[in-house]
Amino acid sequence: MAFVNSSGESSETRVSFMKEIQLMMYGLGDCSKPLETTATLVETIVLDQLKRLMIQAEEIAEMRGEEIVGPEDILFLMKRNEPALKRLITYLGIKDEKAILNKALQELVDIDFEDQMMMEDEPSQQIQWKKTRKGYCLEFLKTIGIEEADLDMTEDIVKETRQIRANNKSMDMSSTAYQEFHKARCASFSSAQICSQKFLDWLRQGGIEQTLTTPVAEILVYLAKETVANIVDMALIIREEAPFQMTEPSPITPSEIQEIVRRCMYQQTLPFAGFSRDLPRTADKKIFTL
Repeated sequence: MAFVNSSGESSETRVSFMKEIQLMMYGLGDCSKPLETTATLVETIVLDQLKRLMIQAEEIAEMRGEEIVGPEDILFLMKRNEPALKRLITYLGIKDEKAILNKALQELVDIDFEDQMMMEDEPSQQIQWKKTRKGYCLEFLKTIGIEEADLDMTEDIVKETRQIRANNKSMDMSSTAYQEFHKARCASFSSAQICSQKFLDWLRQGGIEQTLTTPVAEILVYLAKETVANIVDMALIIREEAPFQMTEPSPITPSEIQEIVRRCMYQQTLPFAGFSRDLPRTADKKIFTL
């Protein structure tokens, strides 16, 4: 049985993650005060990307004979991008470790989507997911020919580049500045400080109408931030290509984000297009996390 939102109704107040996205952008490589206009545009793109992802995942679920999207459908869509898949599996493994620690300490430190959703009954998928998110995913990946050893040996240049960028950025920071930078590095779409219901309401507001189980919601939280990270990565690459380099760091601008979208629309097609049916015309744009 699927999970449904505890309220059962959409919020009348518009939900926005603009402030959180500004923090994320700083932690991912933008200047210390990202532009609100840029963050608002990035928020729109992230919602659009998640909506496209769920359209494709829903098609995979239908092919499996399932009515509701599961983690398997998103993992299948990511199978050609092993570095991105490796980052997701690592993230879920960390969540497993946190859950074990929380249980041992008998206190709730990490966000738990079950607290924000009402269960009619608990399916076996949910029980297995609670036991080990990473194990659940690795078990499915084996069925499509991807072993954990394959992921371990995968070189992740994107992650290495982000780590080097963060280290260089923090090199000369004062202790106070580093605390702010660390806070920005930890910012996400759902945390102990941000109610998970806000994220679910935000997705509904963005037109994502599929039923979301806890496993899928947790993966979407990760992919939402990963989309922000990919956008920042591409914006910084565009700057490196510029004939004249900036002498002083300046915030990423909406025009740079628009250039990213233009390039992706021009160069990319729907990753799963060969098997898709009756998708809207707007679904032929690249999904950054796939």
